[in-house]
Amino acid sequence: MTHPQPVIERSMNDKETILVVGASRGIGYELVRQYAVQGHHVIAGCRTPQSAESLQALTDSLDIEVHQLDVGSDDSVVHFASEIGNRTIDIAIVAAGVAGGERQSFGKFDFGDLSDTLNVNTSGPLRVAQVLAPNLSKSRQGKLVALSSEMGSISETRSTEMMGYRISKAALNEAWKCVSIEMAKVGVIAMVVHPGWVMTDMGGKEAPLSPQQSVEGIRRVIDSLTQNDSGSFRSFDGQLLSW
Repeated sequence: MTHPQPVIERSMNDKETILVVGASRGIGYELVRQYAVQGHHVIAGCRTPQSAESLQALTDSLDIEVHQLDVGSDDSVVHFASEIGNRTIDIAIVAAGVAGGERQSFGKFDFGDLSDTLNVNTSGPLRVAQVLAPNLSKSRQGKLVALSSEMGSISETRSTEMMGYRISKAALNEAWKCVSIEMAKVGVIAMVVHPGWVMTDMGGKEAPLSPQQSVEGIRRVIDSLTQNDSGSFRSFDGQLLSW
């Protein structure tokens, strides 16, 4: 696999407000870091800001504000939206997600785990999309992106490994397709992106991509989006993926 080339840096005149959900670690943290280093104002949402030491350390030198946000809670999402207010958001990226419980094999499936996984991976991004729609519609070209996975591709499914996770990401893809139709009415682009197999707590140490490489690719995809791309499913390297 060829890695994406470094993202071309934009000037400070192109400063935007970027919102990242699931910002305390892994891909979410790296999205915050790269966008902030690039000179943008970043709003970072994470479940436990008080324990997100690496994220909090970035605020000492970069234009980042951190807010508490649990995408699995209606009340938390509503409170988060009230803190954001009516500010313009140019790009919102939902990176929060869970792998699901250990009992995901057919015949021994834990449906309580599935419910929890769907709540975070599918309902969570949808909660965020609904409350941020007015903020994104104020941007000259708002973009709403959710991190999905190629494991959510129904046509490419060849394994039942991590079955609950697969189901939640397939459901997210359909939810975001619906979101893209609604967001198009206010001129906002909505799409899902597969970040690749990344060396995170979820991806493991054997993954071929570092968070930096994945995020460079994700940012390049986001930068290149037009209205024609709304409702699409792409990989971090720009490849169009099958539903």
